[in-house]
Amino acid sequence: MPAQEQTASGEHRESSGGTFRLPRTVLPRHYDLTLDLDLEAFAIAGHVGIDLEVTTPVSEIVLNSAELQLERLQLTCAGDVVETAGVSHDAATERATLRLEAPAAPGAYRLEIDYTGTINDQLRGLYRSVSRDADGVEHLIATSQCQAADARRILPCWDEPDFKATFRTTMIVPAGLEAYSNAAELERVASEGKVEVRFATTIEMSTYLLAFIAGEFETT
Repeated sequence: MPAQEQTASGEHRESSGGTFRLPRTVLPRHYDLTLDLDLEAFAIAGHVGIDLEVTTPVSEIVLNSAELQLERLQLTCAGDVVETAGVSHDAATERATLRLEAPAAPGAYRLEIDYTGTINDQLRGLYRSVSRDADGVEHLIATSQCQAADARRILPCWDEPDFKATFRTTMIVPAGLEAYSNAAELERVASEGKVEVRFATTIEMSTYLLAFIAGEFETT
């Protein structure tokens, strides 16, 4: 394994110059996640709002994202918009980098991201599978596998185990389907052929522990 070194900014790099881990200059504290699932088109329409703590002045924010299309990113501090200079994506390292017009000072920030993704057939991230009823009839389901580093295929996030945060999830699924996540269901709202299921806030945890499932289930 290549030797590792730590830069002045706290970022860990391999001695060959390649990035090994995300910088520790920006820390996620809480995620508000909405997943709108289309089980016919196998598509995800997502939104995530992330409460961040900037520990050292930074000119960019780097997080994990794989097989997602980031459509809108907005960074705010105390309600004021922080000017950004664009976002780039590195498919090889599965990272997105939000460049800032001017360095952001240490403090509390909020990052809002609209994005789209897919319910894949690769048994990682959010993928499609089937369940069988008592008569052996198959029913399509969407289920997740985030371990060890595939939460980044469901939402843009800091997808390393030590970046612990709390999560508050809302899942939107077609009417007639059930949805489950890590925390208890708080309420559900039905409208226009869909049902919006809102879950309680989780304990502080790593992204690889995230779980999502939707399908024709009955709770017992």
